[in-house]
Amino acid sequence: MNSLTTATSLLALAGTLAAQTSYSYSPVNYATVEATTSTGVPFTATTRGPGYRMQQVHGDLKGKARVLTALSFRRDGVKATGTTGNARTLDMALSVGDASYSGVGPNFAANYIGAPKVAIARKNVVTPDWKTQPVAQPAPFDFTLVFDNPVLHTGINDFLYDVQIWSNSAATTDTFTADAASPAFANAATTMLGTPCTTVGAPGPYNLLGTIGALSSGEYRMGPQGFYTPTTSVNVLLFGLSDPNTAVPGLCTNIRSSGEVILPMPTSAGGLWTMPLTYFAGNPAWAGAVVYWQGVSIDPSQSGIGVSLSHGVKLTLQAIPTVPPFVSAKRYSNGISATATDAESVSDGALVIQLSH
Repeated sequence: MNSLTTATSLLALAGTLAAQTSYSYSPVNYATVEATTSTGVPFTATTRGPGYRMQQVHGDLKGKARVLTALSFRRDGVKATGTTGNARTLDMALSVGDASYSGVGPNFAANYIGAPKVAIARKNVVTPDWKTQPVAQPAPFDFTLVFDNPVLHTGINDFLYDVQIWSNSAATTDTFTADAASPAFANAATTMLGTPCTTVGAPGPYNLLGTIGALSSGEYRMGPQGFYTPTTSVNVLLFGLSDPNTAVPGLCTNIRSSGEVILPMPTSAGGLWTMPLTYFAGNPAWAGAVVYWQGVSIDPSQSGIGVSLSHGVKLTLQAIPTVPPFVSAKRYSNGISATATDAESVSDGALVIQLSH
């Protein structure tokens, strides 16, 4: 074989190898096994608006550059859905981009590092039929969204994809359930401390709910809620390392948190405030650590200082679970509009995806 023939053959082989498709999976530990849960978001029609928007952020795809050509999902392998799971037509678009898993939040635009890249311009996409439960688990990745043009993900940052759906031809009762993974969690043990204040006209005393969950993703998650608070009140959460149990003149109950950190809470609406889920990196040494919460709200109906306080809450943190394995992904969803700018909810974990490259 002469040198020209050899060079030609090598070039042909290189072209063949370049044309072959390889795959990456996330969460990677569920690439070949059934995941822990399932979800109808975002491909099930919503009852609350004309469309849907969902961002998914994956934290286990860094470190490798990939020229992405498609994104695929698989059906949940466990559920026998009967007559639901029919093929549907989605008026949708798909964008991808860089993100920071540790820094993502409910504002969709703020989650991108740099500009989003349009993987699929708005068009009609037909899904497969997922009525029939697969013979074996997991199901194949047979719902594939082929990109209009290849997209480079450098691997320097975490990976984000953004689905926007303007309409869905299926009925809202016809679920389309994808395989999904979520981390295990262990909620802090909680003990109520003291007696809460009661706002004039409220149906009950100021109630502080919520806990701190240890997640197998290596994080802690918190999201307290205040019930029966003064309406339209300004609220804060005292986050402390001890319980002073101190009476202060002009307050309607004792202070039950040392409040080394004072966290602003959302304004009350109808006697309720809810802190968006907040995440912070975990530490194995924190297992068994104790912290104290107490809600404080401006309340003109109270004499003296004019604030109401919830009961105190003692929280004993649990160890970070080790099973199921690490799930480094979060889902931010809005069930009202394809063009929403902020998420209504956040879910730990992810739809299991296959990326073609």
